[in-house]
Amino acid sequence: MKQFLASATGIALLVAIAPLKANAALFSQLYFFGDSLSDSGNLYQLTFNTIPQSPPYAQQFSNGPLWVDYLAEDLGLEPLLLTEFLANPFTADTSDGINFAFGGAGTGPENILAPDLPVGVLSQVSIFESFVSSSLLEPAEDALYIYLAGTNDLAGSDVTPPQLDISIPIANTEAALEVLIEVGAQNILVSNLPDFSITPRFNVLPQAITDAVSNQVSAYNQALSATIDELALSNPDVNFTEFDFNGLLLETVANPEEKDLTNVTDACLTDYTLPFDIDFGVCNSPENYLFWDDFHPTTYGYYLVTEAVSTELHEADMVVLLPESESVPEAESVPEPTVVWGMLALGFMAAGKKLHQRGVTPS
Repeated sequence: MKQFLASATGIALLVAIAPLKANAALFSQLYFFGDSLSDSGNLYQLTFNTIPQSPPYAQQFSNGPLWVDYLAEDLGLEPLLLTEFLANPFTADTSDGINFAFGGAGTGPENILAPDLPVGVLSQVSIFESFVSSSLLEPAEDALYIYLAGTNDLAGSDVTPPQLDISIPIANTEAALEVLIEVGAQNILVSNLPDFSITPRFNVLPQAITDAVSNQVSAYNQALSATIDELALSNPDVNFTEFDFNGLLLETVANPEEKDLTNVTDACLTDYTLPFDIDFGVCNSPENYLFWDDFHPTTYGYYLVTEAVSTELHEADMVVLLPESESVPEAESVPEPTVVWGMLALGFMAAGKKLHQRGVTPS
């Protein structure tokens, strides 16, 4: 049963929900790499607390915690944001891991929402590698690395019909995963992409366009799965788990009543345009909506993702059952953006050198 509490702004926020099916004691650290689907506040801090506008957003691209927040809480871990780490790189407690994900990130070095300081996923991974090689980070052998990226590569392409060569994001993804393996990652979860043709941004377009988008997502996911299989064969000591985000989304949209949802086609937010807007409208019952804006899930939608990820990890024998958890992570204070910008620039100097050595250049 879902329980909600009205905030001071009148927006219904999730504060307590049915506990997850399984907790885990096998992982002592979490490292997230990705885009807005996994960014718990890095872009918000990097853009001087402006993107996404909060409220009505919650300093991330939803109205509350994301799936990464719920998963971390369920594992009993509190990974830092990359921006938090950069504010105090020599004193920050990284014992629970770091979230490197940035809203707007593509699979390559670029970021569509922060083009002047690109924080794409290849850059995120290269920064991570540079921190490890310089002994700023010491990842644990039992750390879990989670990769979810590609929506900005595909969604940002020409959708009439899509013209993106999916071999580019696939190659970027393979390169990123290879870096993690080289650094010593033993447990890697890779999520496929949800079919965003059924999101409010796309489901109002002509059928020919949505079909083309759906077909491209399907082609990407098939290529991604094949890539993971190849990496698993060549790295038998690494535990790979594939999460079917797309399957969960399609199942939820087809059977919303089974997920306690009443609206899986419209955005809860109305009258807005990202990344900047001041005239948001908010639906009366966000807890009944799958989509918060025209692309991103509500916090309850993200909870459903965490529930499925937790089950997937358990079925892959990568977790062990512990007492159930009922709490939800709370927002923390943020460091000064100017400090973050300075340290992030230094991080990119090191990461850029590594990308150049690997022959990777912005596309």
